[in-house]
Amino acid sequence: MWINSQDLLRDGVDPLFSKLGSYGFDSASLFVGAGKLIFEPDKTLYGTMAPVHDPGLKGKDLLREACRGADDHGIGLTATAVCFPDEYHAQSFPQYAAQDVSGARHENFLCPNRAEVRDYLRNLMQDMCARYEVDAIELDYVRYKRNREGSELPVLLLAGKYCYCEACRAKAEASGLDWKEVISSARLASEAAEKVDLDEFRKIGELYRNALDIVRFYVMYPALAKWLRFRVDTISSFVAEIKDELKSAGRTIELSADLFYPTLSWIVGQDYEQLSGHLDSAKPMIYSAAMGGWETGYLRSLYKGLGGGSEGELIEFLDNVQGFSSGASSFAELEVEGAHDQYVLHETRKARLLLGDRTRLYTGLSSGWVPGVRFSTPVRVKYDIDSAVKAGSDGLWFFSYGSTSEEIFETIKNSVAALR
Repeated sequence: MWINSQDLLRDGVDPLFSKLGSYGFDSASLFVGAGKLIFEPDKTLYGTMAPVHDPGLKGKDLLREACRGADDHGIGLTATAVCFPDEYHAQSFPQYAAQDVSGARHENFLCPNRAEVRDYLRNLMQDMCARYEVDAIELDYVRYKRNREGSELPVLLLAGKYCYCEACRAKAEASGLDWKEVISSARLASEAAEKVDLDEFRKIGELYRNALDIVRFYVMYPALAKWLRFRVDTISSFVAEIKDELKSAGRTIELSADLFYPTLSWIVGQDYEQLSGHLDSAKPMIYSAAMGGWETGYLRSLYKGLGGGSEGELIEFLDNVQGFSSGASSFAELEVEGAHDQYVLHETRKARLLLGDRTRLYTGLSSGWVPGVRFSTPVRVKYDIDSAVKAGSDGLWFFSYGSTSEEIFETIKNSVAALR
């Protein structure tokens, strides 16, 4: 299960791990922060970019306390590092932030190709491995920024909005890409996405009704297909660097990663097959109950900009392109119901096939109830557990501790016990 610093502060270290043990959990992933950390970093390890101990913790080393508490209660502990979304460093070093095709920098997302960013993250892994008895390192947000702004049509999802900075250009050209062609194609796709009116949306809805229709986009913009491949190679090479860093730690520390579910992973630079060569385990985040809440925020904003049409039209487009098959007729229904009940089964099967036998598969499921965001119910959680196991998952991870009710904790315990 995923846990965070607020969970530890609210419940207490020992009560939290005792509770996890009582419900049958054997592992937990603790978010250590991004830029502002839950522990005091060893400043001698860092170069240009250096993290700080979160001042709100007033000197409390929660990673140290969690290592002790997890060990006392027989729970394996994974340190989860948030990689490229890092407001602290993006504000301190705006030149390292991701850049769109127009030259605008993102306010809190870093460029995965920046040497300084990659050096910082390698140093962070070294810092944790050298001083804390964690069983594994987990990479969260080890990807590019997904494009889901409500002021843009969804065709931009196919292009990759970030990153077009000078570091990306240098690496792209070194890999043989024609940068002028990439930029020209990205600008054309961006301009098309900015035509937010009902006629343009309906045109896109008819042109991109299924997976084969998407081929047309890459025939029109062949440079963007190569660009997405370049982004995949960027992420895979970074994960390989982290794996090499862990090998030098002097003890066995496994490497895991939180991944987009397979249908969308390639859009953000995650190739399951490539990553399987570097990861000991992978956790595809197949939060079927949360997907409706995530998508309706974008759809509502887009719907407002279109100035007409129906909610059903936008939902149908989402179903066609992302395979949701939700059957929802309104945003309110989609928000609560999420993806269709076979989504966990299908996406876990894809992940299993892509990862092969080299990498353990832990399906990430939504277990929380947060109005407007996640609507997990005991019935849904049990169904998703059964689906993930049926599809070949080696284990389960749940998001997340703080929003999971006692009723759902009981459901998890009983459902998993029944499978053993």
